[in-house]
Amino acid sequence: MKGDTAVCASPECDNKFVRDKHNTQKFSYCSRRCKSRVYYLRHRDRLIARERKKREKTNQKFERVCAWRECDNKFTTKYSQQWTCSPPCYQRWKSRHTPTKLICANPECDNEFETTRPDNDLYCCKDCRRIATRLNNRSDVPCVKDNCITEKVEGTDYCRKHQAFTPEFQEKIFKIMNDAGLEPLEPYVDSMQRWKCRHSCGEIVYPPYARIQQGNGGCMSCVTTGLDPNEPLIMYLGYMQHGTENEKGKIGLSCDLERRIGEHKQDFEDFEVVDVICFDDGFLAVEVEKQMINFLKENRTVPYKREFFYTTDWKPETVKEFLEVAGISNML
Repeated sequence: MKGDTAVCASPECDNKFVRDKHNTQKFSYCSRRCKSRVYYLRHRDRLIARERKKREKTNQKFERVCAWRECDNKFTTKYSQQWTCSPPCYQRWKSRHTPTKLICANPECDNEFETTRPDNDLYCCKDCRRIATRLNNRSDVPCVKDNCITEKVEGTDYCRKHQAFTPEFQEKIFKIMNDAGLEPLEPYVDSMQRWKCRHSCGEIVYPPYARIQQGNGGCMSCVTTGLDPNEPLIMYLGYMQHGTENEKGKIGLSCDLERRIGEHKQDFEDFEVVDVICFDDGFLAVEVEKQMINFLKENRTVPYKREFFYTTDWKPETVKEFLEVAGISNML
């Protein structure tokens, strides 16, 4: 549809034309050529600078050293993606990505494997690398513990790992345990293994040596910080990050539930407790929690990480439902 008559807005053109009725622009042009001319005059400096920069980039030259490791020739090129001085060097440089077949360097393995780094990859897997390293580092004076091939510490018959079986180290270990009020009832095996001991209060306990060495207590009946099993405890079940892929649950114990919930909400604002159970016997509550955590660790269908279990396939609504699935409901 035709509208009123207008004059071209270009300063170099005085043509009159009839513009469209729906054209409400302040400035109108009689042709696309006039409009482009006005745009060029308005942005001339910027367009000229752009063209100059483009020409400089086209004429730019790069001074480089050939990327092929056996060639050190220096060359000049106008292509930013050229890395070799000649086509033969380029073919050799490109062939570095072609897999090379090698035989595993482990004397106990004859597997063939392919690698793109023949100078670095000598073994078919990590196990072969570890075995070959141990064979190469085999000591002439190995440790005498369990056929260990590691070099023994000077002045002893054991390596650093098995040095704990020397009389001097055994005396040091027993002194630390006695200072903590513990009397070992079994020989020492490992720092992380449960060690049967008798506490000064008469209780039989099983604390690992590593925990005693770090300053932790060995008897739960004599605990002075954290949970006190001599008092009633509350077991709670809560969830956080509702409705997301990372939704997870938390099972725990506390003697002050409001304080414990406040601590969780500092990390997760949407933390919500769905069920609680009160235990008059604190020792029973601690044992039930241990069994529940062991169930989470052993059951691969329930992802468990750092005190939390993810609700991808399973989400119990109550603590009793959790205990029934774990098979320990008879402990209540």
